[in-house]
Amino acid sequence: MSWETVAEALKDQVEAVTAMAGRVSIEDMKILSGGHVKAAVVDYGGFAQERRAFGGDHLVTWTALINLYVRWTTDLQVRDDLRDLRDAVLTRINRQPELGATAGVFDALIVSGESIPEQVVVGSVKFFGETLRCLVVDEVAVSYQE
Repeated sequence: MSWETVAEALKDQVEAVTAMAGRVSIEDMKILSGGHVKAAVVDYGGFAQERRAFGGDHLVTWTALINLYVRWTTDLQVRDDLRDLRDAVLTRINRQPELGATAGVFDALIVSGESIPEQVVVGSVKFFGETLRCLVVDEVAVSYQE
């Protein structure tokens, strides 16, 4: 499975969260210029690979950064909106660890989250955000050729 397949599966899961349809992009910050109150960007965060059996399967663990953004109106509103969005995405991934039965996904788990320290300004609109680090484990069948 490729990074693109993993990213699309994560995008689909985040878009399934209430009020997020059409507000999620893959590696494209232009989504913030669409006039949305909330948006998300799925970014590549690297990978690790391990051999499960010699001459057999490998596990590839993709790291995805799910960046959540909320438009600022007041500090209290941003805190509440980010909390609600974070909790909804966390719950969705916890309930769909195979990312909607995407072929090859063994498990997806959000392992950490942290606030994005700087605000993002698009025109005159400020966004504050949080990054959720998600590990997606992919099982790959390998056949050796000698």
